[in-house]
Amino acid sequence: LGNDPALIVLDNFEHLTELAPLLVDCLQRSPRLTILVTSRQLLGLSSETVLTLGGLPYPDLDAEPKSSPEAYAAVAYFISVVKQGHARWQPSTENLPQIAQVCKTLDGHPLALNLSARWALLESVSGIAEQLRLGNALLVTDASDIPPRQRNIDAILGTTIRYLEPEEKRVYPRLGVLEGEFSLEALLTIADTSRVTVRSLIYHGIMEITEPGYFRLHPLISRHALQELRKTSEEATVWQRFQEYYTSFACELAPDLRPNISNQKRFAREWHHIRAVWKRALAHGDVERLRLLQRPLHFFAWQSSNLDAMALLETVLEVPLLSQIDPVLCANVHICRLQLRIASEPSELLIEEGREAIAVLEDHSPGFDLAFGLYMLSMVYRENGQWQPAYDCASRALLLCEELGQRWGIMIGKYQLGLLFAMAGNHHRALKYWQIATKLAQQVNDSTVLETIQHRMGQLLWHQGKQEEAISLLEDLLRTEEVLISAETYGGL
Repeated sequence: LGNDPALIVLDNFEHLTELAPLLVDCLQRSPRLTILVTSRQLLGLSSETVLTLGGLPYPDLDAEPKSSPEAYAAVAYFISVVKQGHARWQPSTENLPQIAQVCKTLDGHPLALNLSARWALLESVSGIAEQLRLGNALLVTDASDIPPRQRNIDAILGTTIRYLEPEEKRVYPRLGVLEGEFSLEALLTIADTSRVTVRSLIYHGIMEITEPGYFRLHPLISRHALQELRKTSEEATVWQRFQEYYTSFACELAPDLRPNISNQKRFAREWHHIRAVWKRALAHGDVERLRLLQRPLHFFAWQSSNLDAMALLETVLEVPLLSQIDPVLCANVHICRLQLRIASEPSELLIEEGREAIAVLEDHSPGFDLAFGLYMLSMVYRENGQWQPAYDCASRALLLCEELGQRWGIMIGKYQLGLLFAMAGNHHRALKYWQIATKLAQQVNDSTVLETIQHRMGQLLWHQGKQEEAISLLEDLLRTEEVLISAETYGGL
């Protein structure tokens, strides 16, 4: 090659990684040479620059569609492969979302899309999607124009695994319980492994780095690893570590429901794993774990307005006999519903639901659970214009929290009573309660309640003709970076 500019392209180099030193020799001999290599594993060369390749683009099923599914390369490719077997085949309006689901399940992987699309003449698209959810068994073909080593996805992955060291092979199946993105801490704990092994698994292309401290498995690898885990004797142990880690993670982020912006972001990032723990606990009747996760789920649904978390929390109420096994858990979920559904369901129904839950808590959990339930019921009464019952519930809850020494609960009580007095026109007493609540919010570091109180105080001061004092208060609030300002409140400010 000499000194002339040149480009060498080497595809599927993972089968020839032992020849990587030869590439270095070529580069040293030809300084104007560039080598482009595709490989499922790193070359292990200090001079390599790595670009991680993703799959073909597919629609985001959880977001509002920006264009027709056929406009996405993954969907278009799936359809084109099906048409190769039946030229007149056309996707229907009903199965386009199902094709998009297949593309998402396979993360747009071209070969996997090709193999799955070949089944579309024998199996419905929804059937293909369901089969892929369970494993990679469909991803095979006997087409003679596809190289034998590419006719079976599991065989391709098996080839990669054969190159792993014994410790890496031992750890690989444990990765199957992890889906999507996960942290290094979670990986080390759940897979019971070391940083050295993690680095080696990245080298072999088993997982990729999404950002420092976070990793991702391709869905095909995740399902294959889970299939391998089911063949071992440690499946139950690995799932137990998974559940314990994410239960502890969720509970540590939501003490006393105190909002914290960074905690909310961390919770949201691991939400898919926390959701999996809840579903597994529900399926196995693990009431203790459901009880531990109930408050963190409520916190996340409440503070993030997460509809998925709201719906997941309510699945407890669908389990027969659970209200008899753990009436407190079910009563607490009913209380959560009061707050989460107040804007979408008739107040009369929520009030009746709240009264029944309060009766259960009075018998079985007369401490903070009862106080929190009374606060939520007070809120529903207030929204329904029933001032006296709202005042009675809030006053009783405040008294309970004062007896318990529960500062967060006392803060909520002072705020709620202040709101009731403000609505009744007793502005002096409302400001007095809110000033106490402000100090408590600062003490317990609840920035969201602090924001709400100061917003209300600013409005009240303004209407009292104390404009300068109101503006000063609200300007201070806008400068507070840790305040999670809602759209409604921001408009008010």
